[in-house]
Amino acid sequence: MNRDFFDEEFDRQMSGQQQQNDNSQNYGGWYSAPPAPPVKKNNNRPLYILLVSVLLVVAFALGWGLCVLTNSNEKPVDTTAIVEETVANFKKIVEDNYNIVISDEHIAEAIDSVAGNTDHLTADSKNQQILLQVFSYLRNNYYITDISDYQWEMAVAAAGTAMFNTAGDQFSHLMTPTEYLWQMYPEAAPATQTLTIYGNLTFGIVLNYTQNVGINVSSVADDSSAFGRFQEGDQIVKITNMKGGRNPKVYADALGNPVWIFDQNASGIILTDIDLDYINSVYSQLYSNYLDLGYTQDMFQENSIVLKNFTYNQASYVLQTIYSATFHVLRDGQIVTIDLVRGVTGNTDAINKYGYEYVEFYFGDFLTNISTVPLNNSNISVKQSRCLDQLPADTGYIRLIQFEYDADKEMKEVLQMFKDSGLKHLVLDLKGNPGGYVSVATNIGAMLVDTMFLTSDQIDSLKTSALSNNMLMTKLVYRDGTFHDYTGVPSYSKYFDAPTGTTKNIVVWTDGNSASASEMLTGVILDYQTGIHMGTRTYGKGIAQTFEPLDIKGVVRDEYGEETTYTVDTGAGKKTISEFNWAVYYTCAKYYSPLGINIQGTGYIPAAPYNNLSTYADLVAAVAEYYR
Repeated sequence: MNRDFFDEEFDRQMSGQQQQNDNSQNYGGWYSAPPAPPVKKNNNRPLYILLVSVLLVVAFALGWGLCVLTNSNEKPVDTTAIVEETVANFKKIVEDNYNIVISDEHIAEAIDSVAGNTDHLTADSKNQQILLQVFSYLRNNYYITDISDYQWEMAVAAAGTAMFNTAGDQFSHLMTPTEYLWQMYPEAAPATQTLTIYGNLTFGIVLNYTQNVGINVSSVADDSSAFGRFQEGDQIVKITNMKGGRNPKVYADALGNPVWIFDQNASGIILTDIDLDYINSVYSQLYSNYLDLGYTQDMFQENSIVLKNFTYNQASYVLQTIYSATFHVLRDGQIVTIDLVRGVTGNTDAINKYGYEYVEFYFGDFLTNISTVPLNNSNISVKQSRCLDQLPADTGYIRLIQFEYDADKEMKEVLQMFKDSGLKHLVLDLKGNPGGYVSVATNIGAMLVDTMFLTSDQIDSLKTSALSNNMLMTKLVYRDGTFHDYTGVPSYSKYFDAPTGTTKNIVVWTDGNSASASEMLTGVILDYQTGIHMGTRTYGKGIAQTFEPLDIKGVVRDEYGEETTYTVDTGAGKKTISEFNWAVYYTCAKYYSPLGINIQGTGYIPAAPYNNLSTYADLVAAVAEYYR
């Protein structure tokens, strides 16, 4: 399932045991089911009345939904009559089975409470009828009679997702049974579902798209196959000599020619011979937005792809699929050709020595997992490209790539090396970090904060229990006002000495691609006052998502849309699955910094004079000035 850089917090779902342990620090984060809502306090009504009222609302909503589904072409019936009948029936059930007498006053309150929402319910019913009638026309009147079950699934998924997106939530979508199964059991998902434009899985380039012009390189990942070969600002105008390779199967078009996007060993393919309808259908099956991508013949000239005619999605999907190619790049008025194969080419000795996947560090040339010599035909090393050799002598550097599993364990080990090395100050680089698991960010946050800089009132407000040393790291607040606290025991003093003067021991670097958990950690450090913020405004994602299964199942399919079965490890043994639930991935809550700041749509902005520092040279210069 193709994911936009910011669309979702995580790539994997926590195990069932972790989901059930709501109060554990191993709680799975924004991408897990929310904790059970606590009972609201100070309720002056008897508990059973509250329960009955809630159940009445639920019963009415269910009854109304059934009415809409079974009478989609009829005028909605009187909602007041439904309310009164439902309340009366439920009153009888409660009184007969629980020996509870519900007063007429409470019955009237329940009816008023539900009936007060009938305008919304009536509007909802009309919208549901519209959708039902659209599906009816598609099923019974559309001129194409052989719409496959898989096409129906794509239509339903696209419609559900569009409802969220059009309502303003770009982060939510409807998940097909196959997508939900891949989410719950990531080991079952095919490799094509994890490709990204940026990073070690592909060519290591971040792209900007300009319509009718092409795609431009906005940045290059260190030690990627593109490092030292592409430059920021390069415009890719054409791609030739494409080879696929991210999918083991090879397809043929309607004329029997091999389809280049799936064949790593194919060469000399004449793209004008490819069945474009087939290409469009294959791409729509591979990626989760289920859109007709609309490839046209003018995009393919002989054995070339002409990118000026592409949309962003069309260009990015091609780049996610090909294994190697010749890129024709416009640079300084000249066309430069670059032969590129996806993958990591540098830093192998350091990677093998430390084995860290999510943490990069530089504490000097002899204590680092960052390349200190030029690699990959470049004339500059990663150390030099980030200007790390210009940091003050007592300052170390750590880059967090993502808040994935084990990132907190890696961070703990690296911080201990930082302490043992005798360094005093730390640069924490969160540039380009898209987020990850809240439990990991919480654990890392606890390593970087202390209460020594807070007032007694602030300490009291952040201390979650008088019987423990746990302090608040972030708060997740749901629509109904219930919340879940994420806490940790501060361990700042294990790695840092108390600062002298007014400077802070930690400097946090961010950019516009620092999102979600990166912003959460930035807020933790700023609220506890252990660090200073430099760089540019963060992405501004202060909301959290979760997913919940629907009570409707469907068949599961392979990446080509064919019905199949999956054998997965449920934790209690192997299980073969041929059907799985549809599910909704949706925004469920806002999250707040320890002192109550929500940055949705705004992000964190460094204070002057440390704002709008986008290059490593400027950031390092600012750090040198700060610690001068």
